[in-house]
Amino acid sequence: MKKFLILCLTALFAFTGCFSDDEEKYLKIKFKMDGVQKELKSYDGIGFLENTFRDEWSCGWHNGSTERFTIALPGSVSSGSSYSTGQINIFYTDPHDNDYWLEDFPGNELNWDDFTINVERWDGLGGKASGTFQGTMDEGSILITEGYFEASIDEY
Repeated sequence: MKKFLILCLTALFAFTGCFSDDEEKYLKIKFKMDGVQKELKSYDGIGFLENTFRDEWSCGWHNGSTERFTIALPGSVSSGSSYSTGQINIFYTDPHDNDYWLEDFPGNELNWDDFTINVERWDGLGGKASGTFQGTMDEGSILITEGYFEASIDEY
């Protein structure tokens, strides 16, 4: 009985470890904000979700507390594409619950922030997404560098 229990537990840990590594790989975002390294994980393991009302795909990551980072990409997103200010939405809440976003007014000459997202992988619904990003937020007062995201592409 003891050997059987050990065998079952070993198999369970082996299976769980494999599953967790795969899921972890696609549920994170890393970036430097004004030179400080940040790493957040997706909300409850949920990746990009389609918002048909706004014709966009959005995903949010958090640190288990108040710190949050959200990316919204155009509804027509595809692998190998680049998107910049005016085509995307970025929203960040710091650990002190202060909100920051891209300052951008599409259709006006006044675009304070310069932000770019390069989508390296977009498999479509049920697949995976990954890419890089960098730029400024909050009227240029925040600099984001070395940004990288990984997420699943899910249904509601």
